[in-house]
Amino acid sequence: MISLDRASLRYGPILGLSPTTFELPDGGGITGLLGPNGAGKSSLLQLISGLLPPSGGEVRVFGAAPFRNAAVLSRMGLVPEGDRLPTGLRADRWLRMMGELSGLKGPGLKTAMARALETVGMADRSQLTFTRMSKGMRQRLRLAQALLHEPELLILDEPFNGLDPEARLTLIALLREFAAKGTRILVSSHILGEIAQLTDRILLLFRGRLLAEGTVTEIRQLRSEERRVGK
Repeated sequence: MISLDRASLRYGPILGLSPTTFELPDGGGITGLLGPNGAGKSSLLQLISGLLPPSGGEVRVFGAAPFRNAAVLSRMGLVPEGDRLPTGLRADRWLRMMGELSGLKGPGLKTAMARALETVGMADRSQLTFTRMSKGMRQRLRLAQALLHEPELLILDEPFNGLDPEARLTLIALLREFAAKGTRILVSSHILGEIAQLTDRILLLFRGRLLAEGTVTEIRQLRSEERRVGK
């Protein structure tokens, strides 16, 4: 489903992501991107989600380059980092607008909105404005937006930031349910415990480089070895 061949990303003179190579197979499952702030997680997700073209190398999603490729982008959903929602707007009106931008309209859009709101548990609160919503509620609405067109690939950049424990558990349960039904999910975090609750497969990034790929146990062992070497 996802293939990178020495893909890199520069922001002018700054190297955000060093040449990176890895593959993720078709089918459902959750893969975690783990690394501290500035590790290159967002840069990697921007390449995969088609927000930016690679500065070098190649990125393939569903067998094609994702940048400005509507056929690829229509098959993925994105929940970017940050909470920049129009505070005074009702959530359902914002969701409708986002659905129209995705190409949905008429009865199809109405059905998609109802399905997405029910899935994230916001069907009875969608008429609230964003100013009246908690961080967890807003995060559920952002997830509903990404699910409107039933994507095969779901990308979430630091989705747990600012969530209380109950909201985190709710989001984890939702993501596991999507993965079990066949959605491929890519989620980033700088906290190993969050990723460990979601998935057993992790890509470890540091300073713009992909350092390792493995299970939670393997990554923990690697980090322990690094601490011992550091001493």
